[in-house]
Amino acid sequence: MVSKEIIEFTNKDSEISKTMEPIVEELVSHNPDISYTRVNEEDEPELRKLIINSKQAVNHPCFVGLVGGKISGMSSGMTLSKQDLESLVS
Repeated sequence: MVSKEIIEFTNKDSEISKTMEPIVEELVSHNPDISYTRVNEEDEPELRKLIINSKQAVNHPCFVGLVGGKISGMSSGMTLSKQDLESLVS
């Protein structure tokens, strides 16, 4: 089975992240094959650099989908639907 993970890069002031919490919870509860990790960039700035090596600005939150350990999708700075999140790992 191929691993699927969604990583959310955020900060403590991201209102969109707060809005996304129930959507993420619903996705993960209905899809036990998808793991989810929330990373506060203020606590883990180096992790973001490892995964998102882009010189362009990335807004909060930034959702990164990984399938088999490779980036399969990314979306930042907006509210996503459950289907949008799921598409990051399909």
